[in-house]
Amino acid sequence: MMYELLNQREEELFFFLFNQEKPLTTKEMGERLDKKHWNNVTLFRTVKSLEEKKYLTITGFERSNTQYARRFVPAMTREEYAARLLEAKGYGPGNVAEIEKAMKQHAGSKKKTAKK
Repeated sequence: MMYELLNQREEELFFFLFNQEKPLTTKEMGERLDKKHWNNVTLFRTVKSLEEKKYLTITGFERSNTQYARRFVPAMTREEYAARLLEAKGYGPGNVAEIEKAMKQHAGSKKKTAKK
């Protein structure tokens, strides 16, 4: 299955949801996100887009007065998302060892720079 890549706003919300302890409704997301950067229209459109692209899963419903709100979680792990990004850029399983090596070298150079 080919996944569409996320734009910056979608990716921000997608990773925000990884850091939550439980599935959230859109209303709960709005209460926790920075109000300067997220208004209700932007939030609802972004959630809808992530759901249409199959990046969010509905895990349940919560009654709110006379309506029901859906609870969302990411539909994949961070690692699965990273794999899809790499695949979209032309990398495959044969590149994993070299990518891991490069990441370790990069992490090592960041530590050395931080100590100086």
